[in-house]
Amino acid sequence: MLRFVKIQQFLCASLALVAVACGTTRSARVATPEPSADPVPIADRYANGRLELLTLINQDRNANDAPSVTLDSLATVVAQAHAEAMAAENFFSHYGRGGDSPYERLAEAGGTAHVRENIFRRVERSSDLLTRTDPWFDFEVKDAEEWLMSSAGHRESIVDPHRTGVGIGIAVDPTRHTVFVVQEFVAKHIDLEAPVRGWRRSATVVRGRVRSPGQRPLVVILRKEPVERAWVAAGQSPPSGPYPDGEGRGAIVPPWAIEWQPTSQSFELVLPLDRSSSPGRYYGVVYVATAAVVEGAIGNRSVNSEDGWPGGAFVIDLF
Repeated sequence: MLRFVKIQQFLCASLALVAVACGTTRSARVATPEPSADPVPIADRYANGRLELLTLINQDRNANDAPSVTLDSLATVVAQAHAEAMAAENFFSHYGRGGDSPYERLAEAGGTAHVRENIFRRVERSSDLLTRTDPWFDFEVKDAEEWLMSSAGHRESIVDPHRTGVGIGIAVDPTRHTVFVVQEFVAKHIDLEAPVRGWRRSATVVRGRVRSPGQRPLVVILRKEPVERAWVAAGQSPPSGPYPDGEGRGAIVPPWAIEWQPTSQSFELVLPLDRSSSPGRYYGVVYVATAAVVEGAIGNRSVNSEDGWPGGAFVIDLF
């Protein structure tokens, strides 16, 4: 069964505010980071805000029986770049203006985790130029987390027990008095080796090692991405609303076609790409599951991705 996940990850939180000048600074508010947090990946004016938001995220996860996540450095760099792009180019979307999706941006940065993205913005509505201040000055990250947790799709990403890390991006558009927040929830259960380019005349091989004992690769779902997204071709702005976890028709690599080495927890597989395949970009997700579930799927010659969870992902350009 092919899994097509539409993540409800769109939220425009527009709040009417009255800015009040005062003598304190944003840096006076210091959050206590989670013990599991990675070193702060970006030392900018939003560093404390990221750690504060990480603490709130883990409080919400723990309250829903999900383990804490770490602040993922690579995902944070990717999230920050997208937040800054939205702030600088005046749009609000999971896609960049060139059509890049969250999973393409992470892969472009060298990531092999599976990602689920939440985005949030707050627009200060005050029209009085004399009372307007830096929108970050009055911004409370807890407002963003509360809004996201109140939305079923965003909440699903936040409390997903299989997420292992989160990237957090924060940016400000001072001209339009808007704060953007990006959360990139990543799942990395596999140390994945996948080529970034493939050739139709030769086999495209993906290798990896499952990190947790007792788990195995369940299935790989591979989708052909559009050559150019329709709205890009039409010269339109990036669309708002949720985004699909891969576009186009899917092909699968079932568990009985995955070579498994139990001693090393490693695997190898050949993607279903050959001379008959269309050139272009392909997005693949490797699902993992317990060994018992995988063995049952092999015995029954039937596999359902919903019996597992994303363990890693990759993007390949086929020539």
